[in-house]
Amino acid sequence: LTGGDNVFIGTNAGGVTTAASSLTIIGSAAGSSLITTAANGTVAIGTSALAALTSGANNLAIGYQALDACNTGSSNIAVGSGTLGATTDGVANVGMGLAALGTNVSGNYNTAFGHQALQTFNADVDANNTAVGINAGQALATGTDNVAIGAFAFDAAADTESNNIAIGSGA
Repeated sequence: LTGGDNVFIGTNAGGVTTAASSLTIIGSAAGSSLITTAANGTVAIGTSALAALTSGANNLAIGYQALDACNTGSSNIAVGSGTLGATTDGVANVGMGLAALGTNVSGNYNTAFGHQALQTFNADVDANNTAVGINAGQALATGTDNVAIGAFAFDAAADTESNNIAIGSGA
């Protein structure tokens, strides 16, 4: 391994990484793909966290299968089991909670805090959605520039809604 300041703990943690720096990879199969120097500054903690990562830099994944499909996405933060689990090349997404932003593949600049918040979102755009609360914005698939705050806020919205604000439980 070339590069320095790396920590690998766990069965197959860091996998076949040969050249990278400033990585912290902890957990069975965490960061198990061929991580390159383009992924410097990455932290993966949990079984299969960032398992597919090759070149996305400055990602933080904490939890079972958090950001596990991410290979080139960068500057994403995922905390929770399955959070941002389908993201492959999304940029600057933040998810916290079980399956938050769980089906997002390529969407950028989304923020989801809460159990299954923005769970079904999956658009290849700079979406700028924000959802806070259990199931907030859960049904939104491709809409942009939405804000949902509260338990179940905007959870039954049409999948293409854009430019909305929903505040309150069930709003």
